[in-house]
Amino acid sequence: MKYLIHFLIILALSLFTASFLPWWGFVIIAFVVSALLQLKEGPAFLSGFMALFVLWLVQTFLLNQANQGILSSKMGALFGGLSPILMILITAIIGGLLAGLGSWSGVLARQMVLKK
Repeated sequence: MKYLIHFLIILALSLFTASFLPWWGFVIIAFVVSALLQLKEGPAFLSGFMALFVLWLVQTFLLNQANQGILSSKMGALFGGLSPILMILITAIIGGLLAGLGSWSGVLARQMVLKK
């Protein structure tokens, strides 16, 4: 249950703050949420990863549909002829990894502060 709450809080806050924070603001959100909620390192990483993976996958897919795939196909051509779908997946994986590392860092920071 904590895992699902962690996932939803990171997802909702990242979506809400995306319009006024820099693109990397979700890492700080994942860090703070993970520092406040008491999860172990593995579940925190996975929850942060999945929250941003899903968010960025949906957002990049919608943006790709809005511009008829022009941007993702041109970016894919720059990266050696990757398909637009692969570019969307790579983008989502990068966002997920950054949020997962932010979540993991939040758990480790909490453990470091609370260690006696």
